[in-house]
Amino acid sequence: MNTISAKSLSLVPWWLVLLQGVLSILVGIMFLTAPGVSMIFLARLLGLYWLIKGVFSLAAVFHSDAKAHRGWLIFTSLVGIAAGIIVLDHPLISAVFLPAVIVTLIGIAGLFIGFNELFAAYRGAGWSMGLLGVISILLGGAVLGNTVIGVAALPYFIGIVELAGGLAALIFAYELHAAPRR
Repeated sequence: MNTISAKSLSLVPWWLVLLQGVLSILVGIMFLTAPGVSMIFLARLLGLYWLIKGVFSLAAVFHSDAKAHRGWLIFTSLVGIAAGIIVLDHPLISAVFLPAVIVTLIGIAGLFIGFNELFAAYRGAGWSMGLLGVISILLGGAVLGNTVIGVAALPYFIGIVELAGGLAALIFAYELHAAPRR
């Protein structure tokens, strides 16, 4: 509690943090107990988000401030609307395709981060940075080498992260509630 000021604590209601923690735990349990259904739900939610964001972005084209980048805004709006419709129309395919894209991007990011860490170690950041670079490259390569395993593990990873985040939010909510008010 030393790193958070009393003033910033008073800005966040403790019950809101508690609610977020409980919801995160429920989502984590959902991903761990029903990974297939959870991925379909996540894909549909993402499709709905893309569709709504695309519609709002298209409406923003007609705003006077959008003149400088109107072409790009129209393009991204139409891509968002199309992606949203496709994902909502084909939720089962999307529940497999979207995680595969995410896992592939994670693998590529792992390679880039690993090579960056190796370069930093070479420039004097220390052997531990080099070790992290090698581990990152190996994990990124493993994910890219077998995307199916990465896709199968993704809902469990999301579930574990949600559970951990939910538990941390519950602890933080307790600290907020127990903190003296000023």
